[in-house]
Amino acid sequence: MRHLLEVFFRQLKSFAAIVVICILVVFVGNYLVTFEYESEAKILINVGREATLPTIAMTQPLNIYLERKDQINSQIQILESRALIQETLALFPADWGKPSAPQTLFQKIKASIKASVKAASQSVRYILERMGLVPEITAEQSRIIWFMQHLEVEAMQGTNVLRVAFSHPHPAMAQEFLKAFLDRYLDLTAKTNNNKSSMLFFRQQTTALKKDLNRAEKKLSDFRNRWSIFDLSMQKNNTSKELMDTTTRIRNKELLLRSLERDLLAYKKAKGQHVESDLSTDLRDDPTLIEMLKMLVAVKFRLSRDLETLGKNHPKIEALMGEIASIRNGLKQEVIRIIENRVKNVGKELTNLQAQKKALESRVQVLDEKGIEMEALQRSVNLKRAAFITYSEKMETSRINTVMDQAQLSSATIFEPPLMPIKPVSPKRMLNFLLSVIAGIILGFFYILLAEMTRATIDNPNEMNAILDTPAQTFLMDLKTQYPLHDEI
Repeated sequence: MRHLLEVFFRQLKSFAAIVVICILVVFVGNYLVTFEYESEAKILINVGREATLPTIAMTQPLNIYLERKDQINSQIQILESRALIQETLALFPADWGKPSAPQTLFQKIKASIKASVKAASQSVRYILERMGLVPEITAEQSRIIWFMQHLEVEAMQGTNVLRVAFSHPHPAMAQEFLKAFLDRYLDLTAKTNNNKSSMLFFRQQTTALKKDLNRAEKKLSDFRNRWSIFDLSMQKNNTSKELMDTTTRIRNKELLLRSLERDLLAYKKAKGQHVESDLSTDLRDDPTLIEMLKMLVAVKFRLSRDLETLGKNHPKIEALMGEIASIRNGLKQEVIRIIENRVKNVGKELTNLQAQKKALESRVQVLDEKGIEMEALQRSVNLKRAAFITYSEKMETSRINTVMDQAQLSSATIFEPPLMPIKPVSPKRMLNFLLSVIAGIILGFFYILLAEMTRATIDNPNEMNAILDTPAQTFLMDLKTQYPLHDEI
């Protein structure tokens, strides 16, 4: 730390000189630099032509920027366009904005210094242009670039407000140019979308798409009616389920038919002696068989009674036995007839079910094959409908834009017009003074560090001790002992 302080105080004069030079340079520059006055205005970007309000039934879409950031950025791009500045400058004469002739001695000195600097910069640029290092620009282009550099457009954070500012050495000119610029901007935004041909184009496209959509919808409707396809997935599911149910019923009928055929064969082979006991449960419910069974029971009862009273050899007993045999034979024939009828009925039902199954299988095949065609037709209808809706929205937006253009309506509102600047915004003398002090201190310390690192002299024994890594007096005594003939040591 002590060494640093020694170095600082040793170079104190140089340090102070650097700081003073920086302050003087900035001080003189503050008075040579031309004052810049800034006129500003504020624009509110509200919902204008970008919105098309829906109907009460909410059948029309809301054409509005959902991201207001996009709307703000669009207006910023319009304000920063070079064409807008060129159109504004065309309203003023070519010499507008040039500084007036200096009056006082200080103004003349200041003007001569500026002229010298400008001449030097123009000479350098001329050389660079001849060398092809920079592009050549005309005086008018240079004027436009200067105005573009002095125009500032920014969005106020968290709001729908734009701040537009223009700086110029003359406050009245700053206000005048900004006012003309904003008037031209409002006129431009009110006519940005004024294009009747676009509305005509969208109207023609909408009409053509409507016709195509009607043809596609009619073709799809005719196809549905022809093949009876309305809800493809539901119809396929229902048909598949019905096919499975029909297949199950066919299987059950086949089993029932085989069972009846076995019963029929068994009854035909049976001798009929105990036919009443061999009847199945479902046959016992037949009214005809019930009556015959009742008759058989009655005859059996009479036979049993007569056997007890008359004996088995009585002629009446033989007659009753013959009657019983006749009833049993009739019962057998009736059972065979009933089973044959059932076999015929089940056979007919089985034939009908097989026909239904074949029809359902054909229907499933039709749904599979024609369903692909119908889906293609449906996609075509959906595509044309989406295109029709899109072009309809564009046509409505164009129509609203045209109406608003005719009414000279805009989505931008200037709620703070350009005002006359009160004080210059540059140069900021106090800030420049503080920066010059800081820059002088930094440069001074840098100079001290550089001078100390490049210095080739030794000012005190301590520096010598640091270099030799041993006391300087001891080192010199050793040298004198080694070289006694050198008196200069």
